[in-house]
Amino acid sequence: MYLENVKKTALQPQQRLVVLRFYLLPRLYHRLILGPVSRKHLMRLDKIIRSSVRDWLKLPHDVPLGAFHARVPHGGLGIPSLRTVIPYLRLRRLNALALSEYGACKEAHKMKYIQDLVRQSEAMLLYKGSVINSKKANQKFWTNYFLGSADGAALKEVDNAPGASAWVAEGTRFLSVHTVPPSAASASASSGDGGCRSVLAGEGSRWRRFALTRGRSWHGDETAEVRSTRWRNRTLR
Repeated sequence: MYLENVKKTALQPQQRLVVLRFYLLPRLYHRLILGPVSRKHLMRLDKIIRSSVRDWLKLPHDVPLGAFHARVPHGGLGIPSLRTVIPYLRLRRLNALALSEYGACKEAHKMKYIQDLVRQSEAMLLYKGSVINSKKANQKFWTNYFLGSADGAALKEVDNAPGASAWVAEGTRFLSVHTVPPSAASASASSGDGGCRSVLAGEGSRWRRFALTRGRSWHGDETAEVRSTRWRNRTLR
């Protein structure tokens, strides 16, 4: 559902990636770390996420796995793989019980149920012959996995030209809801055109023309505060 909502919003492709990486996936971490998980469940979630990203970016079906999960400076899209991230985060959280200053937490760490979870998490650290037990190990694995493949071999020197891939992470300029009326925002979201679109909302109304772009707005030299105030005043008349 969250992925579908992101698809429907008037955002540029790289902005959708930012929403996914910094807003949607972190919301999953807490329940996946503390709740019951399995290898198959994590891999299924990864597959759903990659399918959505393919749709957003119009990628071909044969894009290599490493291209999704390798870091942006190394030519990837920088999307965390839940299959390789959750196990070491889960293990770190469980082992933190033994280091707690509270005696009850230390005793809980010795319980059979917790120890079973620890052993399960340790077993899940193994992925494609590599033990991924930290953030650094995870980044190194996916970088090597991508650049070591036939598709990624040509990108081994991409980190020497950061500008070539920096656009992937530049998605923080969101379209402000205060700069356009709701009907204009809806029209932009429903259109598949990524170019500049002028919208005249409402027949006989006092709306001005609004030029919309995917991810940024253009209104001459008026400030956003003046525009939003002027729009609110008109709607109240």
